[in-house]
Amino acid sequence: MSIAEREATQYFPTQYWPNHEPRKGYPGKECYLEGIASSDIQEAYVAGRTTAPTEAEIEAMARLEAREEAEDGFGEPWDCMVEEDQEAFRANAKRMLLAARKAVSIDV
Repeated sequence: MSIAEREATQYFPTQYWPNHEPRKGYPGKECYLEGIASSDIQEAYVAGRTTAPTEAEIEAMARLEAREEAEDGFGEPWDCMVEEDQEAFRANAKRMLLAARKAVSIDV
């Protein structure tokens, strides 16, 4: 079981409708919200936690890193950077996000 799968079962434990718990020969009827099973929520969590980072996430991470590296603390340093510097921050942000996603995909 991967870290993401463990987190999914921890944050969204399997729940059953009253009087529909699993018993011999009957798997039980899962519920979470009306019409949504607990396993559906768990699968969605794992999919979201392990998918590749989006461009918006990469951009946000790059801007945050640039802001934290700025020494003067005035204005938005991203707007003053040349494109090559911005690309370097984006590449670093993508590596960090991919590493974080890979860490939760590893089976333990």
